[in-house]
Formats: sequence, C-alpha cells, structure tokens
Amino acid sequence: MYGSTSIIAKTTAKIFAQGTPHVQIVNVFENSGNATDYATVLTGLESQQINYDIIVPVIPVDDAKFPLLVSHAQTYMKSLVCGQIGVTRAQAIADFEVLTLGEEQYGICYKSSAYTVGELCGATAGAIAKCSPWIPPEWANVVGINPSGYSMDDVTALEKNPTGNINTIIDVAGATILSSGKSLKPDNWLDIFRTKQYLSKAIKTELINTKLNFAQRNSKIPFTPAGLNIIQGVINTVCSRAQAAGALRETSSADGITLLGYSVNMPSWSSITMGDKASRVLSGISVTAFLSGAVSSITLELVVTL
Repeated sequence: MYGSTSIIAKTTAKIFAQGTPHVQIVNVFENSGNATDYATVLTGLESQQINYDIIVPVIPVDDAKFPLLVSHAQTYMKSLVCGQIGVTRAQAIADFEVLTLGEEQYGICYKSSAYTVGELCGATAGAIAKCSPWIPPEWANVVGINPSGYSMDDVTALEKNPTGNINTIIDVAGATILSSGKSLKPDNWLDIFRTKQYLSKAIKTELINTKLNFAQRNSKIPFTPAGLNIIQGVINTVCSRAQAAGALRETSSADGITLLGYSVNMPSWSSITMGDKASRVLSGISVTAFLSGAVSSITLELVVTL
C-alpha cells in the first residue's frame, strides 16, 4: 500500500528493525490543511476498539496538529513518542517546552536531519516496546539509527532540563542506545507510566473475562458483599502476577513494619448508595501499587591505595 520511500514505510521499517513483532498503521491524508481529519481518526481509534499502547507520530513536536496527539494520549492513557530532528540543544528545549508535558510522553531529539522524525520515533518506540512495561528504556539498544551527534554536555542538559526531560540517542562503549528512561514530565520515568498502563489494561481484561465466565455458566457476579470479594480477588490476582513478574516490589517485613507490594481498597457494602446498587455501578475501588526499584545512576567516592 505504501511505497518503500514513503514516510510510513520508513517509519515502519525502523520499528520492525528493533524486533517489534507487529505494528498498526493509521494514515491521515488531508487536503484542507486543518486538524479535522486528525481529530476524526484519533476518535475512531477508540470507538473502533483498536488495541494499541504506544503512539508513533510521523510529525514533529512543533507541528500545529501535535497537541491533538498529546491530548489523545493523556485522555486514553497511551504512551506517546514525541520527536524532533535537525535541532540544536537550545532549539530542542524550546520546541518541547510548548507541549503540555505529561508522564506518558517520551521526548527524543536528534541534532541532524539524517532521518525523518518518523524514523526517529519509530526506532525509539520499537526499542521501548522491547522492554517489559516495568523496565526503564534507559540505555535500551537502538538499531538502524546512528548516535544523534550531541556532545555529552548537550545530553546532560537535555536530560536535566528543568521544564521537561528530553532524551536522545547516544553511543556508550560502541553501543547505540537511548540516553535515558525519563518521560517529558519533570522527575518522572516512562516505566512508571507504562506499568500503570499495563496494570489498568490487565485488570480490565481480567474483570471482563470473569464476568464472561459467569455469564457462560448462566450466572452473574452478585452485587453483594460476596460479589465485592470476587472482584477484589480478581484484582489481587492481577497484582500478584505483576509482583511475581518483577513489576511490583515484593512484600516484606522488618522490625515489625510490613512493606506491601500493592494494596486493593474496596468500598464497604454499607457505603454504596442505593442509587448505585440499583444502577449496578460499583465505584470507589482504588489500587495502590509500588514499583520495584531500578538503579539509574551511581555516585562513587573512591580511595585507591597503591
């Protein structure tokens, strides 16, 4: 459908080069120059129940329509790769500052224009997708893209930019890698958001399967204290699996203090209004999950005696 020299073909090729098994392509072609087509297509992704977790744009962050992607990602809890090419450190910081920065956004910039922004975002998204949601993409290998050409001072300034963490592609000991795992929101990490995304999706899927299993047995989840226990058990199971996979910290006890890996808080039966019971709406459930830690930087003070 798309020629080998098209932006979509080049972007897709970079995604596949990272080892990503499948990609869904949405092509928005507009003659009017306005944002109507973009808005319609983005809405359609949800109304048609398209399954996707990471958005890979082929437009740069300074495109007039990019805020639509940001709004969509924030509304529907999607990871969004935000890219800019052919920019100095100062220009990259200025371009990213205009976005509504969020924990779901991974910013990536490139000094030259050797690649399209779609290729840069595609390679980045593919590298991120290779990581389990709870694994920081910091120093993840990138295939098919050369290091970005920024100096180490530039890289440090981009990563520690107080108005939003920006990443790039660097060389470390001959390996081409993403410079960090930070999201654009200051002091945030993309793996934290992706773990939220993962847990939310897993819990929703498991609850749907549970309701389906009851229906297939000509039964239902009762809106009773026992039914609340069933739902809590389903959520506990999902969180326990995440804990076993290493996404959440292990529950531990020391000095009489217990550190939980997660907790599920259900509303008491008496606190649920008659209106909610009549309309069969169960709200007020909260899940608190504690991610397993990750070492990002190490500071050493060494004394060497010879």
